[in-house]
Amino acid sequence: MVFCFWIFTFFIFLLYLAEWLNFVFFKLTIDNNGGDMNASIFWVVVSIVSRILEIDGERIFSESSLVDDLGASSLDFILVVEAIENQFGIEISQEIAREMNTVGDIVAYIEN
Repeated sequence: MVFCFWIFTFFIFLLYLAEWLNFVFFKLTIDNNGGDMNASIFWVVVSIVSRILEIDGERIFSESSLVDDLGASSLDFILVVEAIENQFGIEISQEIAREMNTVGDIVAYIEN
């Protein structure tokens, strides 16, 4: 029983470590990318979407519809919007969120 507790604790530690490394990597990408901010924003959004939807980031394109192409449920969509808000320090109104159908729509909103 104690062994299972330690395995579970170690697994949770690895999840937090992976999340921290993901944040640090993309934070450095945004800070050090100079003039290519659009690509950095796109890859951060891809990272968030792939993590929440548990899909490979290589399947995500700017034209990918979150619901139709990537299979996001309404709860998944809310989690994506919330993660985007937290990552970029912005607030997305419900009206704007309803208009965001594709990954490119999300990136365009963040850029403006």
